[in-house]
Amino acid sequence: MPADPIHGYIVVYEFPDVATAAAAGHDLATYLGSGPGRVQFPSDVQHLIRQLGTTLVIYSWSPSAATDPHEDRIFSDLSTIGVGIDVPR
Repeated sequence: MPADPIHGYIVVYEFPDVATAAAAGHDLATYLGSGPGRVQFPSDVQHLIRQLGTTLVIYSWSPSAATDPHEDRIFSDLSTIGVGIDVPR
C-alpha cells in the first residue's frame, strides 16, 4: 500500500490441482474463524479467500487499523475474481 508499505499484502498461492487448492482454502478459513486464528487480528478484520482454479488469493484488512484509503477498494476488487471461501465468524 503506498501510504503503508509494510501492510496490505495480497498473498497468492498456487497448488498442484483444484481439489488441493479448495481444501487448503477451507482449512485456512476454518483456522481464521477459530479462537487461535481470531486473536491474531483486530476484531473488525475482514478476510478474503478466493479460489481461481488451482490458485488461492488471500487478503485481510481492518477498517479500524487501515492507514491507506484504498484498502477497502482492494478488498472489493479482489472479491470479483474466482469463487469466495467464507471465513466463519
